[in-house]
Amino acid sequence: MSDAMISNLSSMADSMTYDEILSAISLFLEKLKKPFVKEENLKISKEQEALHSIFTRADRLHLNSNGEKWTREELYER
Repeated sequence: MSDAMISNLSSMADSMTYDEILSAISLFLEKLKKPFVKEENLKISKEQEALHSIFTRADRLHLNSNGEKWTREELYER
C-alpha cells in the first residue's frame, strides 16, 4: 500500500466514530477470512435454509400490524 493511501485511510479513520471504525474493521476481517474459508464450512443446514426462506418471504410481503396486537385466532387466519 502506498504512503498516500495509508495517509488517506488514516485521515478517514480520524473522522469516523467508534461504531463506524468497528464496522470497518469487521468488514476488513471478513474480507481477510474469505480466502481461507473452505467450501464445506459454507454449507447451510436445512433449518437455517428454512429460516432464511421464512424471513425472505416476510420481507417480500411487508407484513405490518399497524401497532395493533393480534389475537392467536387472527394470526392463524393470516
